[in-house]
Amino acid sequence: MKSKSLGFLLKSAGQYEVLSGKLNPALKVASIEESSKEVKKGGLFVAIKGKTVDGHDFIGEAVKKGAKVIVVERQARTYEGVLVIKVKDANKVLLKLADAFYSDAKKRLKIIGVTGTNGKTTTTYMAAAMLKAAGKKNIAVIGTVRYMIGNKIYPAPNTTPTNLVLHKLMDEAVRSKVKYFIMEVSSHALSLGRVENIYFDAAAVTNVTRDHLDFHGTFEKYLAAKLKIVNHIKKGGSIVINAEDAHAGKFIKAAKKRKIRIVTFSKNKKADLRTGKSVSDISGMKFKLAIGKKTIALETQIIGEHNKENIMTAAGLLLKEITPQNIKKAMAGFEGVTGRLQKIYQNKFAIIIDFAHTPDGLEKTLTSLKALKGHRLVTLFGAGGNRDKGKRPLMGAVAEKLSDKIIITSDNPRNEAPEAIIADITAGLINKGKVEIEPDRKKAIAKAVITAQDKDILLLAGKGHETYQIINGVKYPFDERKIALEAVKKRQQS
Repeated sequence: MKSKSLGFLLKSAGQYEVLSGKLNPALKVASIEESSKEVKKGGLFVAIKGKTVDGHDFIGEAVKKGAKVIVVERQARTYEGVLVIKVKDANKVLLKLADAFYSDAKKRLKIIGVTGTNGKTTTTYMAAAMLKAAGKKNIAVIGTVRYMIGNKIYPAPNTTPTNLVLHKLMDEAVRSKVKYFIMEVSSHALSLGRVENIYFDAAAVTNVTRDHLDFHGTFEKYLAAKLKIVNHIKKGGSIVINAEDAHAGKFIKAAKKRKIRIVTFSKNKKADLRTGKSVSDISGMKFKLAIGKKTIALETQIIGEHNKENIMTAAGLLLKEITPQNIKKAMAGFEGVTGRLQKIYQNKFAIIIDFAHTPDGLEKTLTSLKALKGHRLVTLFGAGGNRDKGKRPLMGAVAEKLSDKIIITSDNPRNEAPEAIIADITAGLINKGKVEIEPDRKKAIAKAVITAQDKDILLLAGKGHETYQIINGVKYPFDERKIALEAVKKRQQS
């Protein structure tokens, strides 16, 4: 990344006051940082006051690391050779500075965004697979599982990173000769301004059902957050909408108002992309996909009726970039995403791991598995602590309705007692005769594996790709893929 002059950057910052130091518009700013740990020599540090940490407390560290410009919201001490600027709202100024500093990179990318309650991660990976099948190999995928820039992989602290980190990833993508930047866009990101000054060539809304009410407060506010993505689509861009979603009309209305191209998909209604009935078993699915007047026969190793929706979403995002044959080739080789209806064991019985952690997500996953005839479906799940309590009995009711056996256990209890969370889940049950309770998730998995019958499908729901468990605020290593396979090994040796 080339440096930018301070004068150029401050033009975008709005009103400010120089508290100390000399203002030199020609000064070259090497980088912009919101974390003092990341500051480099010649950089600009913005002190942000967060909920738990105040950046103003780390100005000294930023100066020691070489910061030449400090942006603050309150009075700060004087540092020799360092310019300190005071602004009214450091958060807003940071957004403007990031936009100005990384504006060149954004212009050189095709940016694709996917929002929705369920299916975001799988859709982004499917889109990447379709692009690769079309010979377009320089791709970035940013989301829940990891941040991937070409061949480089980084851990993902958030589904959608902060605005500044997002701009940095885009800059790295351009330097790595990436053309397509595909990203998940969470409701948190849309509410907190993480995609401020970022506009999509194409965006999709997979579905909108209950989730994150602990953050948004009400479903109406959650839906309003999702609707914001319409305002982040470029002129001439497109939005992909699930015609069967209960709230599709609101997205279509908002898109028409902005004169954005609308692409719809459906399994049952008239739409731009349509699928028919599928032939499926534990090994995969076969079905036909209609795109306008063209129809192709798809075969894929993944299972789940909802994955047909994900395929249509991904294809709808790329109608100008790929051909139907690219879709066919991509889906034939697509092995799925870590923790998304992932088959980790298949012999006399099968073990599947899925991230389903909402009533709708769990229902879609269980409905897909229930459709595989000749199997007994055993569902092991819990619910996260310190999150939306209202969804817990709903998840219990869904699991009871669609499972042959239920094992209720912990997810990430965080700072709640696992027994209290389990009690909330069981409140949604009518018949507790097919329910087992084991608060210790590791013990619950081991018991489920040991007692599995021939042709059982054992679903481990809720944690998906996660390799940790949060108990009393402490994050412990917990990779249930390894735990389940260790249990299988013990079963085989006994």
